[in-house]
Amino acid sequence: MKHAFATLLGLLTATSASADGWSPDRLYIPLASYHYNLTPPNPGQTSWNEFNPGLIFTWEERLWTLDYSAGALLNSYEDVSALFSVGKFWDVGQVALGAVVSFADYGDNSRHFDVTLGSSDFVVLPGVQLNYRNVFVQLVPAPQFNGESGAVFGFGATFALGQ
Repeated sequence: MKHAFATLLGLLTATSASADGWSPDRLYIPLASYHYNLTPPNPGQTSWNEFNPGLIFTWEERLWTLDYSAGALLNSYEDVSALFSVGKFWDVGQVALGAVVSFADYGDNSRHFDVTLGSSDFVVLPGVQLNYRNVFVQLVPAPQFNGESGAVFGFGATFALGQ
């Protein structure tokens, strides 16, 4: 995990210092989450960490007019997760609505997820997102192990860069 995080920071630093075409267009700052109808799976864990600060840099409307993001955040298990995502957003009036698929390194806690990238610790998290001005809300459906439905709502701030 430490190597992935160090590599990610190095890439972000190098990308930010390079030509305009490679500089990120937007910064997302995740702040909090709310776990709806989800029971923590670890023995002794009675609640989720719902304070999730992080930094995620986004390159908007690049290849195939998709948004590509990379960053890190404090996850619901109180560990740092490197995160990569691909999304598509549409402007609808004053809001942007999008579909996003994130790939997050959950380390040993990836065993609690149904979908990972092969045998890696990266979990696949599909969701929908709404951006309004400098605020975003993301909804990630999350089925429980007992067959019930649940979801994680993520909240934070977003800012355009270099404009």
